Amino acid sequence: MLDKTTLSKQKYIYCVYADKKDMVHTEHFPVIYINSHYVYFKVPGDDALVLRSIFNIKDSLCSLNEYEIDNLRYTKQYFWAMDEDIPKTLKDITEKYNQNIIEQKKKKAKQDLDYAKRLYDKTLEVYKKYEEI
Repeated sequence: MLDKTTLSKQKYIYCVYADKKDMVHTEHFPVIYINSHYVYFKVPGDDALVLRSIFNIKDSLCSLNEYEIDNLRYTKQYFWAMDEDIPKTLKDITEKYNQNIIEQKKKKAKQDLDYAKRLYDKTLEVYKKYEEI
């Protein structure tokens, strides 16, 4: 958790997310204002400042859990500090994210295959029934 006595030292807030092509990205934004509850930061190109509760911001990229990594495509994760070895950490997160995407796609393909097999079997039964007539 962020030490509230050092709030003024926070110059940037960092963000990690996955795009529609499942590529994991990190960005950093300048902190404009911070108090003991909220941080306001500037996203380039936006007219308004972005507001986030400091309680929903992780200490570092390494502190993301499996659930948060799985949902990078749907929710951006914010954190205070860049890890010393950001390329390795980002590579690890990307690998976990991609592995989870592959598992989800495999599971969906298996469900589709099972459905197609059941549909084929039922259709074959109906066909054989009419063939006998």
